[in-house]
Amino acid sequence: MSKRSVIMLLTIIIILVIFGVTFFLVDFNLVVRNQEPKLCINLNTDTEYNTKEYIGLGYKIIRYNIGSKNAINKFGTWFLTYDNSLNKKEEKESNVNYSSTYDVIGEVTAYNQKDLILNVKGDSENSKYEEAEVKIVSSTFITKNSKEYYKNNIKVGDKVRIKFTQIDSVNGNKVEAIASSIEVME
Repeated sequence: MSKRSVIMLLTIIIILVIFGVTFFLVDFNLVVRNQEPKLCINLNTDTEYNTKEYIGLGYKIIRYNIGSKNAINKFGTWFLTYDNSLNKKEEKESNVNYSSTYDVIGEVTAYNQKDLILNVKGDSENSKYEEAEVKIVSSTFITKNSKEYYKNNIKVGDKVRIKFTQIDSVNGNKVEAIASSIEVME
């Protein structure tokens, strides 16, 4: 091989490594924020456990139990193997008091899609607040039936469970807050 060929080969390898690292960092940040990775390919989907396997430029991401409290994300090289023991089925809920887990449990009474603000009337038995004005931000994770759900699909009358990431103000039994997660119930 000539000196020029070696330099070209090294240049191509360096460029591929730089792209691989950049793609990995972008996808890593998306997955950590509970969003789908954008710069890799979905290799495998297990709908029973809501688990997905992605492959990118030199890396692999496996997301186990997406949208559940048992969610686990694994990152590695192409040699990362699927671990079936990390899959866990969600147990059906039955007469459980969620007030210790969720900040507001109730019904959506109004939804401003332009400003992404939900008004929720809390359930008096399970909710910490009777009324809530909840702001949806880009990092808010929204699910329905343990699957990712889109903010545009939320509608007035939906039953929801909401966890707050930040409380802006409390006035009596009314709260203004930013949601970290919203679970839309059947």
